[in-house]
Amino acid sequence: MPDSQPLGFNPLVNLASPQLGATVVSASDEFFTAKEAVLEPNDPVPGDGRFSDRGRWVDGWLTRRRREPGWEWLTIGLGQAGLVEGVDLDFRHLDGNHPESISIDACMLPTSTPINRFTVERFLWSQVLPQTKIEPGVVNRFEINSSYRYTHLRLNLHPDGGVARVRVWGVGVRERLDGDVDLAAILNGAYVDLVSDQTFGQAQNMLMPGFAGNVSEGWCTRRLRGEPGYEWAEIELPGESIVRRIGIDT
Repeated sequence: MPDSQPLGFNPLVNLASPQLGATVVSASDEFFTAKEAVLEPNDPVPGDGRFSDRGRWVDGWLTRRRREPGWEWLTIGLGQAGLVEGVDLDFRHLDGNHPESISIDACMLPTSTPINRFTVERFLWSQVLPQTKIEPGVVNRFEINSSYRYTHLRLNLHPDGGVARVRVWGVGVRERLDGDVDLAAILNGAYVDLVSDQTFGQAQNMLMPGFAGNVSEGWCTRRLRGEPGYEWAEIELPGESIVRRIGIDT
């Protein structure tokens, strides 16, 4: 199922989901394909021999070959500031256009900071993953050991190449919550801690902003027919709170 949580990172949230407002802020190069594809919720598809006006099309972000020192980079603004615990980088269907290695930087910016291609290079970046070789053609999973709250990640490709999809797994953390707020919203720091079954729809979908367009965008379990018991999901709230009302959308 697209955008599903990897077992090793449960019960974390994809903080780089466009549904949460995540965006690709800037990239050092977009000669072959646009940077925005890396956040698409669906899995990448093969190129099938298609060509664009810039060359062979691939489903992802693909740079030119560097002929000078340095590396290529991509900056992602997370949909929710939070603690990042893991990153999935999908290199499927790139057919040899993968980087030799990658590294990841992160930073925390106030909401008032102007963000564009020219300002991101001057941010105070911290390295959260040192330069590491990748395995081509598959999803590479990297654990991030950091206790800091971040708003932006920078993916570095050494020296160049491409990546099909990026998933940033973590827990959203708000600086403070005041007044009457939705305690079960991912954007407010909630997440699904445990769930009995999510065969047809991820339980975390219940906490996403907006309304579900179909069954796959909500939580849907297998059918219990003749079996004892019931299905359940345990939601971790962002902190100690007073619950005044509960809304359930079916």
